[in-house]
Amino acid sequence: MLNTIVHGEPTTKPPLLIAHGLFGSGRNWGVIAKRLSDERQVIAVDMRNHGASFWHDDHAYEDLADDLAQVVPERADVLGHSMGGKSAMMLALRQGRRVSSMWMAIEAVKKGEADVAVSAGNTGALMAMAKICLRMMARVDRPALACLWPTLRGQSVVLDVGASMGANAAHLVDLAIMGSAMASIILGLERPSVGLLNVGTEE
Repeated sequence: MLNTIVHGEPTTKPPLLIAHGLFGSGRNWGVIAKRLSDERQVIAVDMRNHGASFWHDDHAYEDLADDLAQVVPERADVLGHSMGGKSAMMLALRQGRRVSSMWMAIEAVKKGEADVAVSAGNTGALMAMAKICLRMMARVDRPALACLWPTLRGQSVVLDVGASMGANAAHLVDLAIMGSAMASIILGLERPSVGLLNVGTEE
């Protein structure tokens, strides 16, 4: 188990778990943790191979996430810096139902409790959780980020705008299927036209 430093008492707000960065320790967050503990309990941890926690040859983010899972309280918020931040994202992917506000937002859409999920969190983690929780359309392999672009003829759906720069022919077909479905629903187009936008290079 990781060494933990607890600040404050439990309140009606979820506790906050803080994971430090490389070469740091839970004590680095002492001043901030004490200030935040006025409103909620704050738990600062020493990650493995740091501070007073145990030492181990394995140091993969999956291992660090599993360490955090052993000490994070139920329905807690998790804050991580650098190495701790990546570990927190891995924790959200592996233990999302317990600790991630992004997962809970996506799950609310799945259950019909919300129409959309909005997040300022890590895009990669959000996409991965959405794929796991909401699943993909039939025969579509991977998700995409989409946006509406204004044109001289009105709005257009453009994707992928950030999830991946690399796409083979099959992925381009997937993008066309998803873009057409989105245009039909959002823009009310019965048979949307599909085009390919080049980002600057060709092979």
